[in-house]
Amino acid sequence: MSSGASQPGDARRTGAKMIVVAGPDGCGKDTQARLLRDELKRRGEAVWLTQEPWTSPYGQKIRQYLREGAAGDPVEMALLFALDRNAHLAAIRDMGSVVTITTRFTESSIVYQGAILEASGVPDGTLWVASLNGLFPPADLIVVLDVPVEVSLHQLMRRSHSPDAYERDRSLQSEVASRYSRLEQLMPSARIARVSGIGTETEVFERVIRAVDSELFSAGDGARGSVGGPEGQR
Repeated sequence: MSSGASQPGDARRTGAKMIVVAGPDGCGKDTQARLLRDELKRRGEAVWLTQEPWTSPYGQKIRQYLREGAAGDPVEMALLFALDRNAHLAAIRDMGSVVTITTRFTESSIVYQGAILEASGVPDGTLWVASLNGLFPPADLIVVLDVPVEVSLHQLMRRSHSPDAYERDRSLQSEVASRYSRLEQLMPSARIARVSGIGTETEVFERVIRAVDSELFSAGDGARGSVGGPEGQR
């Protein structure tokens, strides 16, 4: 999980929106989130690119656990993610009318923490995590990058010299990929756009921006079409 976040510059503000770029580890969501930020800023939008875990003390504790190779107690981890998200949302509200792009939000907890709780013997773990995260406002759009699990695992191992506890757990990664493939069932009220994550960064981004335009922006909000980007997948 990467750290750091960009700050929005002076720009036209069309109202606060939150876009989540989601999918299993290794699907390329960090790259696509950066490309989306760059395109929306080019159009004149005020954009904040961020991620979870965030930089709150709770997020730092999560990163410490994962970096040290310990997934932590599953209930504690679910609560830490919720506390970090609460602090993250307070910072987002302070930004005002900004388009916030984040990699990971409530869907990540439902996918990851729900899977881990149920694997540890909690039969209603996913429902509990969903209820806990139901306290938070929904994202305006979740863009899910669809990639086969073998592709995401290959990309994950290729890019991560020191994978964290979640990234090293292949059985968890397989379950995570399965859960993202049926996210509409796990989050029936969420606004979800599903795009293929296979291809070059440019090819994938063309699908991402079409989905974002179709769901959130009218044609008058900026030019549509192909947006350049470096080759490859991250």
